[in-house]
Amino acid sequence: MDVGGNVWEWTDWYDEEKTSRWLRGGSWSDLWPSARVSARDNYSPHGSYNDVGFRVVAPVVS
Repeated sequence: MDVGGNVWEWTDWYDEEKTSRWLRGGSWSDLWPSARVSARDNYSPHGSYNDVGFRVVAPVVS
């Protein structure tokens, strides 16, 4: 299942000084094409954003 467009997802560090982190996936507040899964950006991890977060993933048990 694809959940792109929900929130930007934190990924790796953007720089060696660790002042910025890569984000991927776009969010509900972005217009196309920024809301696609392959979108990338970087923000300070010390800020507060209403469209940045993490995705909870649970294994499917069958």
